[in-house]
Amino acid sequence: MVDVFVGTEPKKFHLHRDLLCDRSEYFEACFGSEFEEAREKELHLPEDNVAGFELFVEWLYGSTLRSIENEDALISHIALHVLASKFCLEHLQNEAMDLIIRFYRVNPRLVEAQSLIYIYENTSEGDFLRRFSVRLVAWNIVETGVTDLSPSYNTLLGLGGELAVDLTSWLIKISANLRAMHGFDDDERDYLKDPRSVSNCTFHKHNSTIACRSMTE
Repeated sequence: MVDVFVGTEPKKFHLHRDLLCDRSEYFEACFGSEFEEAREKELHLPEDNVAGFELFVEWLYGSTLRSIENEDALISHIALHVLASKFCLEHLQNEAMDLIIRFYRVNPRLVEAQSLIYIYENTSEGDFLRRFSVRLVAWNIVETGVTDLSPSYNTLLGLGGELAVDLTSWLIKISANLRAMHGFDDDERDYLKDPRSVSNCTFHKHNSTIACRSMTE
């Protein structure tokens, strides 16, 4: 057994070492080596989200991920997606992505500014959760004709950085697409559609997993 301490006010998880190492290259590197973590049988993850890690532990021990019913659960699943990427668990990453997409299909709304900031702070360029979230924000803004963004989004844009650049870029591309659909070929039109209307696999990672058949649920 090993102990994993998660969060700034650490919560201790007492877990089976072999199970962790069998499922994840990340944990194999930590506990199956000569690193301090392996000797001490402890791993500290102060930067990670406790609720997301709790979902990971449930999945690790055989539970099926449940549908997202509210905003708190959404935040936990976003954190789970971030952890799945960190732990090199592509299948889990895609499962979490499916549930996040389904939530936004059933509950049409803007992605909260703070959620978008968290996603960008904890993912890298090209991450599919980034792509989905920033596209959804841009699409909703353009589709609803919002001219005055909320103070939180104005503050976000004022901070600059990758998030502001990506959001501005998507606003421009989607606005142009809606004004001149005939100016794009079929692939580009799909690329600039409402991200909730395209196949889930558009936002999946398939380096080590088999690409899924087209689906929208």
